[in-house]
Formats: sequence, C-alpha cells, structure tokens
Amino acid sequence: MADSNEIEILNDASWKAALRTGREQFGNLEVNLRFLEQSGCIGAGRRILEVGCGIGTIVNWLNQQGCDALGSDISQTAVVY
Repeated sequence: MADSNEIEILNDASWKAALRTGREQFGNLEVNLRFLEQSGCIGAGRRILEVGCGIGTIVNWLNQQGCDALGSDISQTAVVY
C-alpha cells in the first residue's frame, strides 16, 4: 500500500503528463456543472470548499456564480497551473 507521499508524487506525475498533452480535465466537467446548477447548493455568498479541485475549473465557475469558493488539491502541479 502506498503512503501519502507516494500518492502525492503519483498524482503530481499524472497531472504533469496530462497537462503536457493538453488535457486539463479528469471526469465529466459538464455533468458536474449541471449537477451543481440543479442541486440548489450554489448561490451568491455561499462558501464552498472543493477538495481535489485539480486546476480549479469548478472553483472558478463557482466564483463566477457569486459563491465564495476555494479549492485544494494534492498536486502542486495542478494548483500552480
């Protein structure tokens, strides 16, 4: 079983490889945004923390919707990007 440092290194390497090839997303961004719109959990002034935010696409979108959103990710490469 990998320890947390090994997981961080593997995750960061995965982001580096993805960004080199132009891939900025993992998963289905459109479905996630649609879910957030329909959930009723977003709105002006709502404070939201996204854990595992990657490069922050959803955090950025939430802030554009008036939320006070912050993101965190284990990959320093993704956060810097």
